[in-house]
This record gives sequence, C-alpha cells and structure tokens, in this order.
Amino acid sequence: SVRDRADSSRFIAGLSGSHRFILSYLTEQVLAQQDEETASFLLQTSILDKLSGDLCAAVTGRGDSAAMLERLFSANLFLTSLDDEQQWYRYHHLFAEALRARLERGNRGVLLELHRRAAVWFERHGWVGEALEHWLAADETRQAGELVAAHWRGEWWRGQIATARRWLDAFDGRQLVENPPLTVAAAW
Repeated sequence: SVRDRADSSRFIAGLSGSHRFILSYLTEQVLAQQDEETASFLLQTSILDKLSGDLCAAVTGRGDSAAMLERLFSANLFLTSLDDEQQWYRYHHLFAEALRARLERGNRGVLLELHRRAAVWFERHGWVGEALEHWLAADETRQAGELVAAHWRGEWWRGQIATARRWLDAFDGRQLVENPPLTVAAAW
C-alpha cells in the first residue's frame, strides 16, 4: 500500500485501525485464525483501554480471563504488558481499533451491554473517569450524571478542576438542566 502513495510518510502517520488495509489484514489474517472463544474474547475486551483478568471477567463473564490474557500475551497477539507483574495489559492501538470497528458493526445491544459491565466494574473500583466513559458509551446518561454528581466535589477540592470540568462537558445543556446536582456542579 505504501508503494502506491506519493507521500508515504503522511500515509503511514494517518494509518488507523479503521483503515481498510489494516482492518482487512487484522480481521482476515489474525482474528479469523483464532478459535471462536479467543475471537469472542478479543472482540468483547476491545472496548477497554487497559485489561486485567478481573476486569475482563466482569466484561465477558468468563472466569478464565486472566489465563486468556496470559495465553494471548505468550502468543504475542498484539498484547503489551503494562506492569512487571503482568496484571495489566493493553492491545496495540491499531489492533484495538480494528477489533472495535468489527465489534461496532455487530449487535449494538451487545456493545452497549459490554460498556455497562465495564462501567459497573470501574465504578466499584473507584475509577470514576473510566466508569464515566463507559456509562456514556452505553448511552446511560442517568448513571453517568449520578456518578459525576457524586464525585465532582472531590475532584474540585483536590484542585482537579479541569477533570471536573471535562466530566461536565460530556453532558449537553439539556442534560445539565434536567439534573439539578449537575446544574449545581456546572454553576460552581
């Protein structure tokens, strides 16, 4: 593909997982070569920016998620360890984008449910920003609003005003007005 481009540097810099050649390679040559369980795990966990056995288990419902991550890492399947203990991983960004693009072409209800499960896990573990992203991706603005209403003050008092502002910016004016605690937060 690069050979046919006049500006190969620009082309390479613009590559993403939704680029048709990358998608084609990753879905036809990599994903299609996996057994059904592995392919399903890869697709379901592609919504996550970072992965752990416990988080993946919550999202996929699979009790063997930690073992699956270890197997994928050992197989060198576009998975990078984020810590020395190999508890946290991430997919290579192009692989993750390709998986997400494939997942988004499927059943929207399944995609929304995966985001709900991730949001619940992140919220339970105190990862407010990540929980918010997944509640919003799941189209659950009520839960997202409740989360922000419960946590914006803490960010504010810790001096993380930009974080609180970013959370509030995720809501449109109508959503802010319809949620009095968010209206108060926005006024602050």
